[in-house]
This record gives sequence, structure tokens and C-alpha cells, in this order.
Amino acid sequence: MREQRFHLPWPPSVNTLWRVFRGRKILSAKGRDWMEEAAQVLMVSGAKAQPGPVIVINELVAPHNRLWDLDNFNKAILDCLKRHGVIEDDNFRIVREITAKVGNGPVGASVTVRSV
Repeated sequence: MREQRFHLPWPPSVNTLWRVFRGRKILSAKGRDWMEEAAQVLMVSGAKAQPGPVIVINELVAPHNRLWDLDNFNKAILDCLKRHGVIEDDNFRIVREITAKVGNGPVGASVTVRSV
């Protein structure tokens, strides 16, 4: 079983990740900025393609004390892993399980990708 771990910056909520522009759904400016920052982290971390089915574990630590929904951040993380070639796709054939939990480490998202 192969496993990779990354510590990504605090992701945008699914509520702010996408915008509609001229009838098309596009990545928001906030989403693009975060994707670029996360891409740098993945590159520096030596992220490698992990083929086949995976389990993704997201441990989130917010930069604020406001209430937030734990499930609103998985989409940005999965889209990032797909976009940058860590996982083949974010559909159910590849991502077999997603775990999201509140962490107590540094602010951001500690992400574990584990082969099934």
C-alpha cells in the first residue's frame, strides 16, 4: 500500500470555489489563487502520480474561529489532486473513500492519499 502526505494551505469552500461567467461554470479567482499555491506545495513536496483506487484523508485546521462545515472543503482538495496528477480522477472508481476530520496541527489541510 502506497501513501503520500501533503500539507496544503486552507482551501476555499465549495461555496466560493466556482462562479458562473457567461453561462459557464469557471474556477473563481479565489479558487485559482488557491490552486496555484497548492500546486507549489505539491511540487516542493515531490508529489507523485498515484494510479488506481485511493483513500483520501483530509485533516482540516481553520485559520479562524468561525463556524464552518467540514464537508465544504473536500471538493477543492480532490480537484487539486486531480488537476495536478496526484490522482487519476475524483470519481467513485478512483476515490473509494473520503475522510474529513478537524485537526489540531498547523492551519491548512493535511492530506493523506493512500492506495487501496
